[in-house]
Amino acid sequence: MSPETNPVEPFDPAQVEALKRVVEERREQIRLRQAREEPKRSAPSLNGIETVIERARAASEYRAIKWEQRIHRAPATHCTRHPEQGMAKDEERSAFQSERLGTLTIVHYQCPLCLRDEVRAKEERRLIARGIPPRSVKVTLETWETGWEPTAAPQRVQALAEVRDWCVRRPNPFLIILGHSGGTGKTALGVAALRSFGIDIRCLEFRDWMNRLTGLSLDERQRSLEDVRGYPALMIDDFGNRYVGKKDAEDGGNAWERDAMGSVLNFRFEHRLPTILTSNHDRVQFANKLDPRTVDRIGAGRLVIDASMWPSRRAADGI
Repeated sequence: MSPETNPVEPFDPAQVEALKRVVEERREQIRLRQAREEPKRSAPSLNGIETVIERARAASEYRAIKWEQRIHRAPATHCTRHPEQGMAKDEERSAFQSERLGTLTIVHYQCPLCLRDEVRAKEERRLIARGIPPRSVKVTLETWETGWEPTAAPQRVQALAEVRDWCVRRPNPFLIILGHSGGTGKTALGVAALRSFGIDIRCLEFRDWMNRLTGLSLDERQRSLEDVRGYPALMIDDFGNRYVGKKDAEDGGNAWERDAMGSVLNFRFEHRLPTILTSNHDRVQFANKLDPRTVDRIGAGRLVIDASMWPSRRAADGI
């Protein structure tokens, strides 16, 4: 026998409509509740906003009361190093920043004369680090003195003109300044010429340089010579002033020194690198300090300034 089946009764349309109304009413209740709760989560109450505004107004009035008198009493700037220099009045940075720092913050105008002195001092420190003697850091081709002693003034004026021309044209990369007396301005003139080549310069005092080299190993000595000969602009001051002992003196100087100088000067001749040498020797003594090949290479077209007849400024000033 086949199982007995129960027929499905159809939905009553009235019941369906009643269920729909219940669902809609429930959804409306949920929407209304969410609408009431949303402002509480997203924005402060009116009383909270008014409180914030009132606090901001009070803080502003507090800053004005606290700082106004002190701001008006802030003194004008006066440079203690240059009292003659007129300067603008101080400016208060901001009351808000001052309050946060706990002190009144004043913006000072920089004294232009102090600023100029700071720039000069920085430049002098840079030159000293490059080997320029401290006594010569202020010397340039514009400030090198020519007329302090009338007798030699024409020679010094002529020498300065020739050095200026050499700095511009350089038919030969070597400038040699000779003179048997000290204090005549040879080093100062060489420094003035060296500074005309910009910031990438180097000045070496011959005796100190050689003493440092002799304390190095062979490899370190070679690396040091390679660095020196490649400087864009180089000055070797007081060339040949190192004491060398009797045997070397009879031969005109130390053979190792001549080899080192030959390596440096020949490289600089090949690469046309400006090189300045000062010495208390005359032409013959100067040449004897170098090997013949180096003398021949730096000889043609070089500029030689003979300062042997210049008076000593150091002796005149009693320094």
